[in-house]
Amino acid sequence: MTVTGTVSDESGSPIIGVSVTVKGNSTGTTSDANGKYSITAKNGDELEFTFLGCDKVTVKVTSAGIDVTLNTSTEALREGGVGGARNIQIM
Repeated sequence: MTVTGTVSDESGSPIIGVSVTVKGNSTGTTSDANGKYSITAKNGDELEFTFLGCDKVTVKVTSAGIDVTLNTSTEALREGGVGGARNIQIM
């Protein structure tokens, strides 16, 4: 199936350039200027969302729509970066 969604920050603004990959294989994409991504995955696959200065987030595919909100990571703040992800919405 094709899984689509939006990656945004805590304020709801889209994040450009988030890497979205299917765990365990080479399928991957990045979020566009509107924070949107589209990737081919099977039900039960795990998607990994990574962004410079953020914690990697893994989400199990259970539907064709998955939105993710990246939050600022405390560790990244100590290192002077931005980061973290926690709020995930499966549509």
